[in-house]
Amino acid sequence: MLQDSDQFLWIATDAGVSRFDGKRFEVFTIDDGLPDNQILQIYEDRQKRVWFVAFNGELSYYFDGKIYNSGNDKTLRLLKFNAVVVSIYHDSANRLWFGTNKNMLFMFDGKILTKFSSKDRASQFFFTYVNEDATGRIWTYSQTSVRSFMKGKFSRSGQTPVT
Repeated sequence: MLQDSDQFLWIATDAGVSRFDGKRFEVFTIDDGLPDNQILQIYEDRQKRVWFVAFNGELSYYFDGKIYNSGNDKTLRLLKFNAVVVSIYHDSANRLWFGTNKNMLFMFDGKILTKFSSKDRASQFFFTYVNEDATGRIWTYSQTSVRSFMKGKFSRSGQTPVT
């Protein structure tokens, strides 16, 4: 569930997405542009796009009254990961980060999609979540490691991983 910046409540279900305005529900399904009716996650980015992660692994988003998917948005055609997205983060540098259920973390700067993975079994990118601190430094968290991102590279942190 998500409450967006316009105060709508969004609810992910196995039969589409419901949006509640305080008085009534509106339901969005594949007929409205979702890539799958089974929605696992919802996230709002800094541009007020409400992102949907579908069970089939595809992404879509709602913006300005319309659902965008890989059929009507060229950016979404690039964002195919062959994995399930478990986290989305939109940083202050306008980059989108996508953590997956595999040893893959992706960063999209609007033009180039960069993939990060690790051969070190003790610090792979499985189920990684991304956040940003007050200084603008990107941090990633998983069960096996905490990393910071600077100058295009990740460094392991001495902080304790999420358990």
